[in-house]
Amino acid sequence: MALLAPAAVGPLPLRPSSQLTWGATPTEVSRPLPGDELVTHPTFKATWAITIAAPPEEVWPWLVQVA
Repeated sequence: MALLAPAAVGPLPLRPSSQLTWGATPTEVSRPLPGDELVTHPTFKATWAITIAAPPEEVWPWLVQVA
């Protein structure tokens, strides 16, 4: 159990920046997102994204089903 304790403390301070922006374009990373105003001093920033080749009205039912 003691070996797992460091993982529960939080994210490692040293990680490649690509892990914090996985799949996101530079525009997505740099623009403000909904909820950003709720946390004025975040401990870290991460923006992950995927591109789905389908219109939102086809994707939304699948997302609602998962949630």
